[in-house]
Amino acid sequence: MTETGQQIGGFRLIRKLGSGGFGLVYLGRDADGRRAAVKLLHPHLAADPQVRRYFSRELVNARRVQGFCLAEILDADPDAERPWIATEYIDGPTLAQAIHQEGPRTGGNLHRLAVQTITALAAIHAAGVVHRDLKPANILLAADGPRVIDFGIARALEADTVSATPVGTLGYMAPEQLEGTSVGPSADVFAWGVVMVYAATGAAAFPGPTQAARINRVLNHPPQTGDLADPLLGIVLACTDKDPARRPTARQVWDMLLTGQAAPPPLAKTRLLRTEPEDEEEARLRRAAKGGNTDAQIKLGVLLDHRGEVEEAESWFRKAAESGHTGAMNNLGIRLRERSKTAEAETWFRRAAEGGHTGAMNNLGARLADRGEVEEAES
Repeated sequence: MTETGQQIGGFRLIRKLGSGGFGLVYLGRDADGRRAAVKLLHPHLAADPQVRRYFSRELVNARRVQGFCLAEILDADPDAERPWIATEYIDGPTLAQAIHQEGPRTGGNLHRLAVQTITALAAIHAAGVVHRDLKPANILLAADGPRVIDFGIARALEADTVSATPVGTLGYMAPEQLEGTSVGPSADVFAWGVVMVYAATGAAAFPGPTQAARINRVLNHPPQTGDLADPLLGIVLACTDKDPARRPTARQVWDMLLTGQAAPPPLAKTRLLRTEPEDEEEARLRRAAKGGNTDAQIKLGVLLDHRGEVEEAESWFRKAAESGHTGAMNNLGIRLRERSKTAEAETWFRRAAEGGHTGAMNNLGARLADRGEVEEAES
């Protein structure tokens, strides 16, 4: 068990700051007195070779992230008995705490928050990283401006083979995250739009009395934006489009905020940095998928689906689904639904829902509601 006073890398642990899906977070101090937020991976995650490999790979990209609106990565050791990462310690409340204590942001304060947080996202995406869990609790308000934290670690949690629950926070997860399909930078842009609604109104963009009701709102209804006005209103609506292909990029949102226009300007294509060429990634996934690795089968299916190779993608989803992977069951159901094979799609949604997959629960509920079976749909 980790205790205060223990040495982790060059940092002595002073006190516990909190905990989360990744692990425990401590205030650390190095020999020069520099403070850091030291995050240690949970033991059960540290014991998963795939989680460790994803963390190591994502860390390579995360170290490349440059930007003044981010908590800088100071040091890390993905090969330690319990992998850890130390980031710049930000002395200030989270955005969630500040809104709860002080109320919503308005005027110039809101605009500055919008510009600085989208600047952070643009820097993250330029380094080939997807945050995957942007939310008010992951934005710290320092004296000199906000900092986005916890980028570069959510991908490791996504590799956890023990749980099929998508990585993210309900209410800020994009539709594609809830459905278990491929997640890219556009999911972060969706989350940013939802964060701006919360910052401006102090309320959830997709409220509901139950988890199922909130998921249904994200998938099927526009955000509730309160008194939010243009131009930010138009930008937020563009960012929270249900179709990830229609959302602007973080860089386009930055331009929109500076020009006050709700329509994204054209953006020159840039090449994102990668730690592994796509053909090598695909070859590795194919080897593992052919060997029966269900996690590799679903990831290969997502990669192929993203390329438009839907028939082969469906075949890999089916293999993983038949082996019991609930995320694959949900993905297969979505593909079958798109091909109007609704009866078989419902069967897979039901199996995944019974296995605890929240996206499948909502998909099954929507299917039942369409048939007028409202009572079962609500359950």
